[in-house]
Amino acid sequence: MKTSTALGLLLGFFVLTTSATAFGHASKVGLGVALGGTYSPTEIGQGEIGSSFGLGFFVDIPLLETFYISPSTTLRRADLGKGEDPATDIDINFKFIVPMGKLSLGAGVLGGITAADTFYGHYGALGYLSFQALSNLEIFLLTQYKQMMHDGGKPINDIHAYAGTMFRF
Repeated sequence: MKTSTALGLLLGFFVLTTSATAFGHASKVGLGVALGGTYSPTEIGQGEIGSSFGLGFFVDIPLLETFYISPSTTLRRADLGKGEDPATDIDINFKFIVPMGKLSLGAGVLGGITAADTFYGHYGALGYLSFQALSNLEIFLLTQYKQMMHDGGKPINDIHAYAGTMFRF
């Protein structure tokens, strides 16, 4: 098993074990959906991977007022040298949020697994901006930079950008 895949599985296990206790104390857990896309200038095989439309599903679990873990799944297409295939990213995001009235600004780190023609581990950084439109509904923007190790050992750099809504309980 590759080190990056093992790291992704370890992060997934961490989410499962900590989310149960975090959920019991959470005061504003959120469920969100977003549309966006990805772009990768990395060249593999015949040319660069390019861009793709994406759809994402997000959960925000507050551990502290300004620190959230946010498991997410994003669906997209990617050409990793064997033709364009569906790709699914399963991430655990660690977000540090600064509330500013109805606006929230955040940054964080992420790790996870990309499932395409095979499984690849990835890690990266993120930026987050949200606006509280209603008492329990937010509109958010999320950008992520991910680096994934491909079979050939060449890192693949991806930029993901999503806009969506988050319902807070």
